[in-house]
Amino acid sequence: MKLSIVTVHLNDLDGLGQTAQSLQSQFEIEDSQWIVIDGGTNSQTPSDSQTFATVDKLASIFVSEADNGIYDAMNKGTRAAAGDYVLFLNAGDELHPGFSWPRLAAQIAEDEPGMVWGTCHERYSDDRLVKVKNRSPGLAWYGIPVNHQNVLFRRDLLGSEPYDGDFIYCADYDLIGRLLGQNCSVHLTDMPVAIFQRGGASAQNFRQTMREEELLRTRHFGVNPVFSRLITRFKTFNHKAGQIPAVRRLMRKWV
Repeated sequence: MKLSIVTVHLNDLDGLGQTAQSLQSQFEIEDSQWIVIDGGTNSQTPSDSQTFATVDKLASIFVSEADNGIYDAMNKGTRAAAGDYVLFLNAGDELHPGFSWPRLAAQIAEDEPGMVWGTCHERYSDDRLVKVKNRSPGLAWYGIPVNHQNVLFRRDLLGSEPYDGDFIYCADYDLIGRLLGQNCSVHLTDMPVAIFQRGGASAQNFRQTMREEELLRTRHFGVNPVFSRLITRFKTFNHKAGQIPAVRRLMRKWV
């Protein structure tokens, strides 16, 4: 089986270089493909040019052109994917050193599940890694149960436009909700897949993310809109409490 890794990027050369560095050892494996979709970054420095040259050499497909946002770029990367499974790692995300596609492919070869959920680690500003606890697929009605960076999707289930561009922050939750609604099978593994930096776009735009989540809880899981609003209030309280580092570490383990 072959794995396609899709990275979308715009104006974050440091992050793109970090992702490339984490992938280099994996691309000694012949059954992997890295697809980079750049939104038209204009490199300004010799360092930027060097990063692009490294990425161009390592990537199987490297496209740099204007697009209509992150989810449009992810759809573009999906259409280019030739693998049996697709993993989306944005610029700045890292492939975990403990990830092994040959070992994981051997685990899933017989069943070929629709999604594979691994484990994910969040990198703090002091370089500490904190493991992020997934929720059960059966609790997806509460909110996205897994970070998209550690979900491998079976390519044939994605089609040509898996991400709905009408969403700004929660198209990944929409995609997982749709697949679960189609009785898509999920394989859970303890294998670490990705490392992501704390403070992504959804975290920085928490209120808008919660509004989109409210809609999707009702659309895909039949949650009553009033109850969905109560969930939002509870998650808002947790979000504020999570600004305290000690509380956040505890929540990462138990919530």
